[in-house]
Amino acid sequence: MLPRPHPAHAPASVRSCGPRAVLAAIDLVDAEARATARTVLAAAERMAEVLDAELHVVHAWQGLGESILSCPVRGMGSVAFRPHLVELQRVRHTEARRFCLRILGPGEWRLHVRHGSPVAVIAEVAAALGGAGLLVLGLPQRRGVAGLFRGRTARHVLDHIECDVLAVRPRST
Repeated sequence: MLPRPHPAHAPASVRSCGPRAVLAAIDLVDAEARATARTVLAAAERMAEVLDAELHVVHAWQGLGESILSCPVRGMGSVAFRPHLVELQRVRHTEARRFCLRILGPGEWRLHVRHGSPVAVIAEVAAALGGAGLLVLGLPQRRGVAGLFRGRTARHVLDHIECDVLAVRPRST
């Protein structure tokens, strides 16, 4: 766990002109991603407190295999598929809200759950916030080939967002 910072650790000038919003990007696809998400949320919550900023959490989701295809799943835009897409969105939002409530509690934070590529969704939410001042995202625990695909989002998001980025990695067990 990260040490709990105190607002006194950030100079008054940083606290007063710091970012209006801290954006925490999380993935909940599997146990490893959830472990990373816990670390991301803890770090983002602490940074929002230190910087006296709003905390926003973004979770992007895609259909099975959609990220490998690098295009939307065929039929996702069709009228016949829309009820399924709405139901998937509801399920993903509920899952993300429950996860965030367990980690952050019922405090002052806002959840943004959207369908789409993580890079596009993170950039879209940051822009909608008027430009997040700080993005907190996770790095994969795995190294080599196993971590190759997981670390891709962190590298690509740097090209699509104009704010400071804090990348965190959960402690190895």
